[in-house]
Amino acid sequence: MKKTLITFIFILSTISLTQADNHVKITEQQAGSSYSENTEETFKNEIGNCEDSGVLMLRATVKNDISRSSPENASEAETLMKEGMKLCNENRVFEAKLKLEDAKIAARAGLIDGEDPSITKVVAENNETSKEEKPWWKFW
Repeated sequence: MKKTLITFIFILSTISLTQADNHVKITEQQAGSSYSENTEETFKNEIGNCEDSGVLMLRATVKNDISRSSPENASEAETLMKEGMKLCNENRVFEAKLKLEDAKIAARAGLIDGEDPSITKVVAENNETSKEEKPWWKFW
């Protein structure tokens, strides 16, 4: 009993130490950085007076796609996103949505895995069985 308990504690501590070293440091949004100290200013700069939920949802989609996109496409998409948010702050919602759609297209064009997450792949299954193939229950 003591051996299993000691083994369990050893394995648990090893796993936790390994996981502690595998985290990604995001210095921009860490506690104590200028990003987290000036939350009002950050909110004002990034969102401002834009209250349209469609624009805010598009912005969130673009931000999500930017994080997975290639650096060139990410910078282009971020520029378009900022322009779109500026248009929304000027109450030009339709033009803002168009800019954000362009930003989404730019971000998704450079996805690292090369696939658009909104498209689901359909795999056609082949229901034909070859005549040489025997069912699993026939051994002989």
